[in-house]
Amino acid sequence: MTPRDWDVRRLALAALGIALLCAGPAALAKEATVSEVTRHFESLDVAPAVEHRLVIVHPVVARVAPEKRGEAVRLAGTTSPDLLAFGAIPDSSKPRAEVVSFAPEPLVFLAGDVVRVAEADFVVTHDLVAAAGMPSHARLMRVSEETESDPLGAETRMLGPVLPGALRYLLLTGQPGPAVRAACEKWAAEVRLSTPRRSPAELGLAESIAKRVADYRKSLAALPVPAVAAGQELVGCAFLLDGAFASMETFGTSALFAAAWPRLLDGIAVEAAVEEARQGLLGEDLADPADPDRFLTDLKKRLLDVFGARLDPSDVPEGARQFDIGLEGAVARALMVGESRVTHFVLVTDPARRAETPKDESPDLRAAARKARQTEEEKRLLERRGGGAPVPAPGQPPQPPLPVPPPAPK
Repeated sequence: MTPRDWDVRRLALAALGIALLCAGPAALAKEATVSEVTRHFESLDVAPAVEHRLVIVHPVVARVAPEKRGEAVRLAGTTSPDLLAFGAIPDSSKPRAEVVSFAPEPLVFLAGDVVRVAEADFVVTHDLVAAAGMPSHARLMRVSEETESDPLGAETRMLGPVLPGALRYLLLTGQPGPAVRAACEKWAAEVRLSTPRRSPAELGLAESIAKRVADYRKSLAALPVPAVAAGQELVGCAFLLDGAFASMETFGTSALFAAAWPRLLDGIAVEAAVEEARQGLLGEDLADPADPDRFLTDLKKRLLDVFGARLDPSDVPEGARQFDIGLEGAVARALMVGESRVTHFVLVTDPARRAETPKDESPDLRAAARKARQTEEEKRLLERRGGGAPVPAPGQPPQPPLPVPPPAPK
């Protein structure tokens, strides 16, 4: 359990301790009110990564305490459809659907869960905890085209996959329905999705990327479990796309993450395949993985930012609490059900900021060859390897001549 740069926790604690010592008693008092989120991050370790084409996935493990009374939940997106009953979804700009859960534990709906009905697809825009047998109101947003009722649908209401991170970012930042639908339509057009709904839940069916999505699913389906210390569990993952940190998602227990992983992987696979389509890489045979841990510095910096961020707590029905976390160029949210356990945490980088080229910690020719977005130094290295003329480093602009001082008076 000692590959290089594994332990994020010690860096996080050091940064947090320095910040609190400098801020004084007021900060300590504030910290006491958000200790659940802080303790969750203190427990996390980022494990060595696995890599496939443009995707790097770091498993995340945590010290997990035994569940206390009232902390056990299940995820709505992974539960059996017969445990959910949806009411009518009104045709309005901000629809809400009445939902009743028959699961014995509280059922958690997360922002980004797709609800597929007979005529259209909707997405849950706010976290929701539904108690057994009690009607709750889920806030939804339509993300697909309206179609005629599908007679082949076995269920009149069902949950589909979670949205890819770049689209989920729009939900977490409160973007209105038209902006979200425009982004979904742009993705559908880029991969030439031909289904009538043109839904983000159907992007993996697009003929142009279907094989690539299947490759990602197959290669990353069995996320390797790192060697963990006693009391640690695999509770989440951090996801990098083409060398840029994209998102991180963790859960309160390994069982919750194991249930969610296939749906999260679907979103990752679609997002990566769409990026390959944009970069014209779908037909290329990219190099084998090379040093997948080379971008850990960028990942650690983003996680450390959470400790110094402002937290905005709010109540969620059924006794849960939500913490919205303001970050520069990213958005994060934590959901806590029960007394002390963070049930779910998600952090998504602003897609527009992912285009910023990160500094490669150790330029590697094999790693550079498989990147769609290469640094200038990597381009020069690859040019030399290919036998072409070396590309000179960009020179400095010439300095303007110094002014000639006037002659001294006689």
